[in-house]
Amino acid sequence: MTTRYRMRINASLLFSAAALGAILLASPAGAQEQWRRPTDYRSTQLRSSNNDNYSQYRGYDDDRLIAPKARPIAGQSGPVWNGDADRVARLESQMESLRTTRVAELEAEIAKMNERIAASGSVLQSMNGSYGGYGACGECRTGCCEPCCPPVQTGFYGGIEFLFLKPHFENSTAFISSQNGNIGNRSDARSHEFGYDWDAASRLVLGYTNDCGLGFRTRYFHYDHDSDRPIVNVVPGVGDVQTPAVDPILGNGQQFFLDNGNSPEFTAQSSLKLQTWDFEVTNQLTFCRSLVTVGGGLRYAQMEQRYRAISRWPNNGAVSEVMSNHRDFEGVGPTLALDLLRPISCCSGLSLYFSGRGSALFGESDQVYRKSNPLANPANESFVRNDSNNSLYIAELGLGVQYTRGCFFGRGGWEGQYWAGAGGPITNSGSLGLHGLSFMLGFNY
Repeated sequence: MTTRYRMRINASLLFSAAALGAILLASPAGAQEQWRRPTDYRSTQLRSSNNDNYSQYRGYDDDRLIAPKARPIAGQSGPVWNGDADRVARLESQMESLRTTRVAELEAEIAKMNERIAASGSVLQSMNGSYGGYGACGECRTGCCEPCCPPVQTGFYGGIEFLFLKPHFENSTAFISSQNGNIGNRSDARSHEFGYDWDAASRLVLGYTNDCGLGFRTRYFHYDHDSDRPIVNVVPGVGDVQTPAVDPILGNGQQFFLDNGNSPEFTAQSSLKLQTWDFEVTNQLTFCRSLVTVGGGLRYAQMEQRYRAISRWPNNGAVSEVMSNHRDFEGVGPTLALDLLRPISCCSGLSLYFSGRGSALFGESDQVYRKSNPLANPANESFVRNDSNNSLYIAELGLGVQYTRGCFFGRGGWEGQYWAGAGGPITNSGSLGLHGLSFMLGFNY
């Protein structure tokens, strides 16, 4: 091809390019974009998703659309593609709806998760064995109340409990008196019983519970008081006073007589001392809105009972006869406990509590009997001692109301104890019971 023809072809191409550029520059930007060949959708997707939209297209080559039908819209210059605009609007509406729904679902899931984290991450600090409250240091855990199930009470807890108890003995006879001769042959014989008042006792509690509900607890209980002092006056040489049978030292059913012929006043008194130490492993469990603590371990106990009878002259206080009987028990054995704490209402701080315990103790019993006559022969004293193996069974029950505020709590209720095989001031037979009011102040940390 000659150079002249080549120059003509190049000039024609340059002229065509310049004309096309001028046309494009003269057209609005929106129209330029709309007249471009759409490449966003594939024909196969269009067929499967919307056959109506597909009918707007004149054809396709391979997998790209060639050109949609143009439909003019009022107020706009140049054609726009109604099919694409409608589809985009529908897709955007669907996406917005899905987004709104999904966001709401995620927010609900996050709220539930936060409630579970708050319920499981916080603790009802216990005062409980069941010594508990409603969260650590003033926190109000609403998630633990509705629908149910408080978390375990972790950390250290402790308290001091004040009890006002009254003992009841199955055998508590102090002595028997008669104003008209031998008691066994007189119908006016009268039995004088020991009486105890409502006396103070104390209990100390200290424990710890880990995040899994496992822990330990130590308790100490103390009671030490004297009975009242029954007194009887009889006519010297006529009246008579008889003590109960000192069992088992003087034989089963055998009775001892004090000679009251020379002194008109006779009095007796007994005392009771109880001490227990508990060392146990505890485990906390949650049942719908209730916190249950079970414990098991060892209990060590001491029991001391004293009996002392005196015959004297009231005018000068001279003692004519003295009789005493001391009974001691010391033993150790297993103990099992169950404590329940049940909130009354959500985050009010009020709860109902229940505590129960059973112990079986095995040890030694020591009994010492003495009798003397200081006026007749001060050096002459009867002394008998008896040592034996013995067992003691103790049951305890308590219930009441507890109030918790912050890291501290207080409770008040009733407690009863039953000591099977404790005997009485003189005899080994019979049982002992105590009951009364209980008040406790404690902390959770």
